[in-house]
Amino acid sequence: MNKYRVKISHLFAEIIEVEAQDQEEAKQKVLEIIQKDGFESKAQYETTLPAEHWHAISEEEFQQMVKDFQEKMVNAQEANKEESNIITPSIITP
Repeated sequence: MNKYRVKISHLFAEIIEVEAQDQEEAKQKVLEIIQKDGFESKAQYETTLPAEHWHAISEEEFQQMVKDFQEKMVNAQEANKEESNIITPSIITP
């Protein structure tokens, strides 16, 4: 028997009231609201996507994805390391 991981996608929704001149301005205002520090979402469950939209991968595939991601992160960190070009004088006191 093989082990699998299945991602079941759920949809949540929230309604936020704003005053605006048009739909685009309303969306922009809500975007600003939800990006503020301390914003607490009051999203409520709406539905679960049908099973044909769920993703399933084997445990081996999942572990390989984790390993690949970790390697990419290490490589990215190493690529971002730069030698410092700051010259600090050596002070010798008598």
